[in-house]
Amino acid sequence: MQAKQEWVGALLIVVGTLLLTLLVSSWSEIRKGEICKRPEHGQVEECAHYGAAQYIVVRSADFLESHNGAITAIATVVLAAFTWKLWNSTSDLVRMTEGSTRIIERAYVKMSHRPPGIKWFEKARGGGNFTIEMEIRNTGNTPATITDVVVRPFVTIPGEPFPDTPPVRRTRLERAFNAFLVKNDFFYSTPELMWVDNEVEIEKGEAVLYLFVHVDYIDQFGVRHRAGYLRRYEPRLDKLPKRRGNLVFVAEAKFNFDRLRKPGEGNDWDEKPPA
Repeated sequence: MQAKQEWVGALLIVVGTLLLTLLVSSWSEIRKGEICKRPEHGQVEECAHYGAAQYIVVRSADFLESHNGAITAIATVVLAAFTWKLWNSTSDLVRMTEGSTRIIERAYVKMSHRPPGIKWFEKARGGGNFTIEMEIRNTGNTPATITDVVVRPFVTIPGEPFPDTPPVRRTRLERAFNAFLVKNDFFYSTPELMWVDNEVEIEKGEAVLYLFVHVDYIDQFGVRHRAGYLRRYEPRLDKLPKRRGNLVFVAEAKFNFDRLRKPGEGNDWDEKPPA
């Protein structure tokens, strides 16, 4: 829109400059106010005197009459330029509308854990086995093809810097997921038992257990996404009489996200996106 306004403004400046130049160059004749008709063969030249305003009107009419073809050509060029500009603006509007529609209508896959969150099993030699049941749900308006779900625990010491990137490396024993979810459809994912070496320190608060989950999916428009989820285990919540959950949200934007995947990121690039 701004480019269109600049183009129209430049055209008006050019036309205004030409008219001003014509006015200045003809000023002496305008003041004189005399207009003479070109005599035909054998006739005497006839002249008439006009006021400045009348002179300009008559001269303008004569100019338009004598340059009718040129003016028509200029008008045609201006009309063609305007039409081309309008077509470009309409194309930009169509692309913007398509982009907005995809953002509104595309799939959005979200993750949540089922209560209580982390479930401990065997504990031995200071470590322990646990698992978790995750709900994977499509909250968007169009279908999504789930191609992978990866669950990764990691442990930090209180006060030490948080990792810059989440752990996403798969183990050889894990299998890739493949599920098709329509709007509000979901499934449950329960990974194999996971082991941490310092369960005792985690229970005492001397270490912190985090759980990172990411889901890879392809939306109905063939675009590949990755959704990330990060929670922190709170052992004290397991001791409450009415235990509802032991995982709490962690405000780390680089671990909680829904973003486009980079080329080659994930294991589904050999798959054909939905038509």
